Amino acid sequence: MENAEELPTAPVISYFLCDSWYTTAKVMDSFIRKGFYTIGALKTNWIIYPKEAFGNPKALWIFISTNVELSTQELLDTYTKRWRIELFFRQSKGKLALDKYQMRFRKRIQRYWLIMSLVHYLCCIYSGEFCTFEEGYSYMQKQV
Repeated sequence: MENAEELPTAPVISYFLCDSWYTTAKVMDSFIRKGFYTIGALKTNWIIYPKEAFGNPKALWIFISTNVELSTQELLDTYTKRWRIELFFRQSKGKLALDKYQMRFRKRIQRYWLIMSLVHYLCCIYSGEFCTFEEGYSYMQKQV
């Protein structure tokens, strides 16, 4: 919710894409106030369907959107853009030690995130053209 408060009001149709941890009324309302629709997954352990009707509940994915004008396909196409975000976090944790920092002050955390994002970006464009993070990271590691 604090992140939403720091954002400028969305000048165009914008989305907050989130996993099931953030699809709560309070979080979604904070983004709506800033002009962002939410598209997120719902936890499948919520009892909103009979198990007998669908078989394995772990195979079922349920999504929610605050933009009711989206078709099912548009909702899914937009939600799948989260994959790039997930890759960024996985790569940043695995190679750049994103999950190892221990800071308590917002300004320091923001600076750390900025540096982390810059390093990730530099790894992706080391040759002047876009490459995979892994290729760029390997190159940067050899240079250092």
